[in-house]
Amino acid sequence: MDLTGGMPTGALPVTSLPTGATFSATATRSTEAEDAGTGVKTKLSNATAVTASNTERARAGDDGPVVTRQNQVTVGNTTTGEVSASDGTVTASHSVSAGVSQDRTASAPANAQGGVDPKFPEQMAVGGKVTFTTTASTGASDGLSASVPVGGPVAVGAGVTGTQTLSNARTTSVERLDENTMRVTTGSTRAMADELALNANLKAGTVAQVGVTLSGEKGNSASHVDFRDFDLRNPEARAAYDRYIADQSRLPDADPAKGIGAGRTDTFSSTQDNRAALDARLGPLSAKASMPLSNADGTVRVTTNPDGTTTLGHSFTFNNQAMTMTRTFGTDGAEDVGKRRYDMVVSNADPNTAGRIAMGASNSAAFENAVQRRGTQDVQLRFSQDDVDRLRVQAAAHPYSQDRNSFIGRLAAADNPGKLFNTFTDSRSGAVGQLGQLANRTGQAIPGQAWFLDRNSGQTWRFDQPVTRSNGRPLW
Repeated sequence: MDLTGGMPTGALPVTSLPTGATFSATATRSTEAEDAGTGVKTKLSNATAVTASNTERARAGDDGPVVTRQNQVTVGNTTTGEVSASDGTVTASHSVSAGVSQDRTASAPANAQGGVDPKFPEQMAVGGKVTFTTTASTGASDGLSASVPVGGPVAVGAGVTGTQTLSNARTTSVERLDENTMRVTTGSTRAMADELALNANLKAGTVAQVGVTLSGEKGNSASHVDFRDFDLRNPEARAAYDRYIADQSRLPDADPAKGIGAGRTDTFSSTQDNRAALDARLGPLSAKASMPLSNADGTVRVTTNPDGTTTLGHSFTFNNQAMTMTRTFGTDGAEDVGKRRYDMVVSNADPNTAGRIAMGASNSAAFENAVQRRGTQDVQLRFSQDDVDRLRVQAAAHPYSQDRNSFIGRLAAADNPGKLFNTFTDSRSGAVGQLGQLANRTGQAIPGQAWFLDRNSGQTWRFDQPVTRSNGRPLW
């Protein structure tokens, strides 16, 4: 899969990295000054940063998990002005910043054939997408820190920093929906992020230093985009698509007779990211490490489709678990409950979790063991509203249903989509794995569909589609 193609983007470089790799480089110029009378320090800096990454993540697909490979390159320039004052023990600081960045993100199913260059739509992989974003941002930060000697050259310090960032982004994306349809989307996103960082450090002269930082960031964003769907089988739609790709002036008017459909999407998102970082130095040796503690992402997406119907999507992601509910409303505003769908994906589920979910989906110890032996894999569960109703009845028949703090008890009581979301994205280890216990105790597999994808082999298993060994004997 070639993710290095795309429309011209000025200064954005094109990169190809190994899966899971990240590259970053920053060039900074700064000037500093200090008022001899007041001791107030001022600093003006300008930084140009380049980051690149190549990642994989599983998402819900029509026939099981789809692993999407994403290649992202960002070039940004930020100017920051900072003022600080200190009495020798306590330091207070205030800074403001302004910046602009360009981002190019290309993604496609990991096993797809083709590229992601919109100028050659027939060569793009189905599901392939390239997005170009220009973002302007402003920020303000206030900090307070203290350092106290405890004897000799040893000192301990602590500090707190609060930062708020506002941004406005303009985005254009091109996606191949199927063999015949290209979707072009343009729009804007406004976002606000607040970060609070707490740090502590221990210094021993100029030789040794250890610092720990705990940070939490919360963000909210709202976007509005318009899109056009071009049926490339229609010569007029193909010509309109080519014109837009060539000049990118404005989206053409919708005209179903010419194979051009129109729609719009409004998205509202809330994110939270908590991290811990360690910075240690001993003489000429140094080490840095950063690890995520938790991250969550909640999104509501409202799409008006070319046929006049409306799709409402709710999604919530916590660490490696993602839950999505999709609802469809007709032109009269009434929901088609028969089209309501719940999808849950556990990316890189450990063998025990995958095995327990397999037991839930099959009530078969043989299937559980076969799935467990494959190791880490991606798991997708899909339920209709009827499946959810029957699943709640099944959970209510389990003895744990009386314990409203257990996964099964919460599932039995999940009488609305919000409660169902909270139940399936339970952060406690092994919560979703109780589906296996539910099937085993009630003597029947849970309703719905379940898929188990092994990224190494590319094989997706379902209980109702047996797999045979090389000697012809079934695995389950």
